[in-house]
Amino acid sequence: MDLLRLGSLLAIVAGHWLGIVPNAQGGVISGAMVYDVDPRYWPATWLFDVIPLFFFVGGFANAISYRRLREAGRASEFRPRRLGRLLVPTLVFIGVWLAIEAALAILDIGGSGPLRGMRWGFMTPFAPLWFLGVYLVVVLLVPITLRLHERFGILVPAVMAVGVLAVDWMALGLHHPSLLGINIVLAWLLPSQLGYFYADGRLQRVPARLWAWLAVGLLVLLVLLTSLPAYGRNLLDNGVAIIGITAPTMPFVVLSMLAIATAMAARNWLERHLDVAGVRAAVTRLTPLAMTVFLWHMTSYFAAVALMSAIPVPFPSTPDATWWLERPLFLLLPAVLLLPLMWLFGRFERPPRGASRTRSARGGCAVGSRSRASS
Repeated sequence: MDLLRLGSLLAIVAGHWLGIVPNAQGGVISGAMVYDVDPRYWPATWLFDVIPLFFFVGGFANAISYRRLREAGRASEFRPRRLGRLLVPTLVFIGVWLAIEAALAILDIGGSGPLRGMRWGFMTPFAPLWFLGVYLVVVLLVPITLRLHERFGILVPAVMAVGVLAVDWMALGLHHPSLLGINIVLAWLLPSQLGYFYADGRLQRVPARLWAWLAVGLLVLLVLLTSLPAYGRNLLDNGVAIIGITAPTMPFVVLSMLAIATAMAARNWLERHLDVAGVRAAVTRLTPLAMTVFLWHMTSYFAAVALMSAIPVPFPSTPDATWWLERPLFLLLPAVLLLPLMWLFGRFERPPRGASRTRSARGGCAVGSRSRASS
């Protein structure tokens, strides 16, 4: 599960760094995703949209943590602990950027408006915060959703999926797109709810071959759904945004289940290779910094673009041959610049003293023994 958490995070970061068409003019940096510039790049929205795996792992970790606190009679501590782990590094991140923007305003550098060094949109370092807002809601609902899971089991995610389909019909069929805001809760809760089944040890009992066949079936279903006029191939920009978040639809739910089924099909193979070439040690070392990497990865990208614009490196306005040749640079330079940010701000992600052991709550080697015991 740690490997899934780290792997999905790195895929998200790589997708952001590789998939942006940047622009730098007059000291102001902006950018757009490649699939918005050229719709033919819609497959990138299928390949890099692995955030549901992060929610799946989060559901597993939340179930383990909440149950242990509940058994100890300290269930009321769950929300404060989880919120602290989310909010402390986030508030530090926001505070640093407020100071940067204040300095730009005092020095009269950049453009105008609340963000002087960049244009508001995906390119801003604050773009990842929408994800944290959604995940915060999921964490707050854990005592309720876990209780529903323990009482009704598979009916809960089934009802969520049916609910997404019903909202799609009302929003798209009856032309009330604002109703898709309901799906922000349903569609993002669903992978977290499936993580509870992994915490129970129930998903592990399904043979890998069945998971593989399920993944194939879900892929076929995803292709069929995105061929319908109501849905588009682009799963990250369907033209309907609620409070700045792309409202998910049924294809997104299918993609979430496809990602989980694929991970479960590859589970045994991945676990066998965790001990190859120090992979387990690397995963163990990097996983506690996941939040730091997610918060600061767009900041390192922003710094890399600013550095390259000063050289200057050409920034094509379309994904032409030059844009493709520059992709390794846009992957390596932000990665190098992210390292000091991880060292500097990673300390704010560590749990407070006296908290239960993070590795036990998150998974790692203890996951296997607990899952087998649950089985």
